[in-house]
Amino acid sequence: MNDIFNPYSNFIIVYIDDILVFSKNIQEHFDHLHTFEAIIINNGLVISQSKMSSFQTKVRFLGHNIEKGQVIPIQRSIDFAAKFPDEIKDKTQLQRFLGSLNYISPFYKYLSADSAILYDRVKKNPCAWTDDHTQAVKRIKDKIKNLPCLSLANPNWEKIVETDASEIGFGGILKQIHPNNKQEFLVRFHSGKWTPTQKNYSTTAKEVLALVKCILKFQYNLYNQHFIIKTDCQAAKFMFNKDFKHDVSKQMFTRWQATLACFDFEIQYKKEVIIVFPIF
Repeated sequence: MNDIFNPYSNFIIVYIDDILVFSKNIQEHFDHLHTFEAIIINNGLVISQSKMSSFQTKVRFLGHNIEKGQVIPIQRSIDFAAKFPDEIKDKTQLQRFLGSLNYISPFYKYLSADSAILYDRVKKNPCAWTDDHTQAVKRIKDKIKNLPCLSLANPNWEKIVETDASEIGFGGILKQIHPNNKQEFLVRFHSGKWTPTQKNYSTTAKEVLALVKCILKFQYNLYNQHFIIKTDCQAAKFMFNKDFKHDVSKQMFTRWQATLACFDFEIQYKKEVIIVFPIF
């Protein structure tokens, strides 16, 4: 499916068997639908008329509402998470709470940091529930009340990826720049925890790995276009230089370089710290 529709990614989005055709106006939408129909026929695909809607100004797609170029979390997802008690001592109930956050993770800037202590509770032989766990749940429930609206990615707008790393984990932001007024718009957030092995990496290694992980997360919006990476790690700017001296194992670093080789980007050093993942 992705291979079939990839040449038309400027107006068609595909996720497994869900397809979204979007346009700027009615006439353009007619043209896009004619193109879409031709693709369907030429490739022997079948669509369900009962599941198809046309000429919508607001749609629900992949658990989000999309309207007027903005991506908005579904209120039901927020309400579901907010109904959990502050003390979630039962493992199954805690897993349900953490699972409910997956739908709003693109809108939540520090989710991995805020939920880290709770994920430790669903592991084998967890420690007893403490006030720190209760405060973590309260903090999450409080933040999901004011999640930002995100911008629908425009394939023709320049993209920026900002990354940062701490001792606990990493974070990243995908932005896009309006071509006329140069205003920056948020597209999505991403964050994660380090594994026990990754926690032992050097600062430079963590910064480079954060960069790799965020690009892979945002790859759908970054393929086949030039984009900018902004990081406060000066060494990362020279990571593709042959003479770059690094303290990461040669095999691992070579793998990271190979992973990013298919992307077209430039790395800019940003002197001020980009706090996208809180350092506790």
